[in-house]
Amino acid sequence: MPLRGAGYTGPPRGHPAGELDERDWLPKGFVSYPKNIHNDPERPKPFAVPPGFVEGRSASEALREYVASRLADGWKPSDILREVGSVDFVTRYVPESQWEEYSQVLDELFPATREDGTLIDVDKDPELQERYRRMAREYAVRFGDADFHSQAVDPDHPDTRKALYLALMEDPRTQVAFKPLGELTSEDQRAIREYFYTEIAQVDPVQGGTSRA
Repeated sequence: MPLRGAGYTGPPRGHPAGELDERDWLPKGFVSYPKNIHNDPERPKPFAVPPGFVEGRSASEALREYVASRLADGWKPSDILREVGSVDFVTRYVPESQWEEYSQVLDELFPATREDGTLIDVDKDPELQERYRRMAREYAVRFGDADFHSQAVDPDHPDTRKALYLALMEDPRTQVAFKPLGELTSEDQRAIREYFYTEIAQVDPVQGGTSRA
C-alpha cells in the first residue's frame, strides 16, 4: 500500500478511503481492543465452600465436599492435605464426636503409604490423580460447570490473547518468561533479576534493603 507523500494522489476515484477494506479485518495474531482495555473480564466464581462440619451431618460427607470443591478450583492435593490434616483445622471446625470418622476418611482420601510401605506423593500418584480429577468433575457438574483441570484454553482465541496481553501489561518484565533461555538479552536478564528482587525476595534492587511492608 503506497504511503502518503510524493506521488500519492489519494484513494481511487469513486472509492472513499477505507470503503474497500474488509470489515474488522486484522492481520493474523492481532486482536482489536476497546479504548479502555483495563475493563476486567468476568472472573469465574470459585467452587470452594467453607467447612461444613456440624452435628447431624457425617464427617465423611463434609470432608469429601470440602476437598472436592478445592480440587475443582485447581488446588494441589498436597496443599489441601496440609490444611485439612492440621490439628488447628480439626479442632476449629470438626465436632469432637466426629474426630475418629474424620481421621479415617482423611486417610482414605490422602493415603500416606502403599501396602509395601513405600511413601505416596499425593500430587503425582497416578491412581490418586485420577480419583482427584473425578472428584473435581463430579463436584463441578453439580453446578453445571467444568472443573479447573477440565477446562481447555484455545491459545488463538481473542479472549485468550486479550487475557495474556492484560497480564503482561501489569508488569512488562514478565514477557521474558516466553523467551528461550538462549535468546535472553542482557536487558532480559536484568528484568529477571529485578523481578526476583522486587517480587520474590522483596528487596530494593538499588538500595539493597527489604521492601516488605
